[in-house]
Amino acid sequence: ATPIPDAPRHMLTDEAGLIRSATGCLARVVPELSPRLERLRAALTSGLQAVHDRPVTGHGDFYDDQVVVSPEGLSLIDLDDLRLAHPSLDLGNMLAHQRSVGWRGLDVGGAHAQFAEEALRHGPSSARELALFEAAGLIKLAAGPFRRVEPDWRSGIERIVGLAEECLAATGPGGAGRPVA
Repeated sequence: ATPIPDAPRHMLTDEAGLIRSATGCLARVVPELSPRLERLRAALTSGLQAVHDRPVTGHGDFYDDQVVVSPEGLSLIDLDDLRLAHPSLDLGNMLAHQRSVGWRGLDVGGAHAQFAEEALRHGPSSARELALFEAAGLIKLAAGPFRRVEPDWRSGIERIVGLAEECLAATGPGGAGRPVA
C-alpha cells in the first residue's frame, strides 16, 4: 500500500507479452502441447485486455517463500522485483505457486482456498479475474519441471498446463467464476 512513484511499471500489456513468450517457449520444448498452449495464450491475452489496468505498488514475485512469519507479524522479503502493477498479478502468482506444489505432493492444506477467499474478501478482484490471473501465473510456472530437470518434466509441464486450463475455465461464460479449489 506504500506508494513508490519511481518504481518500474509493469502494465497488463507487459504481462500479455510474458504470456506470449512463456507459451511460445513451452511449445518449443513440448511441441505436442502447441494447440493447447495457443488456446491458452489467446484466452489469457484476451482476458488481460478486458481487465482495467490499475497499477499499484506490488511485490512482483509474491508467493509463500517471500513471506517470513514471526510472533511480531508478517514480513515481506526479496523485494528486488518491486514494481507498479495490477494487484491481482501478485495474488495470482501466490495462488499459482500454491496450486502447482499441490500436485507435486506437497501438502499446503487449505492454504490455496483460504488465500483465494481472503483475496476476494479484501482485494479488488472478482472471482473470475482472480482465476484469470492464477491461470497466467501457472503458465509462467509451467517450465519449472524442465528448468529443475525433473525426471518426468514433460508430464509435469502438461499437468501445470492442465491446471491453467482449469483455472481459465472458471473465467469463461460457463465457468463458475472461482478458482478451482
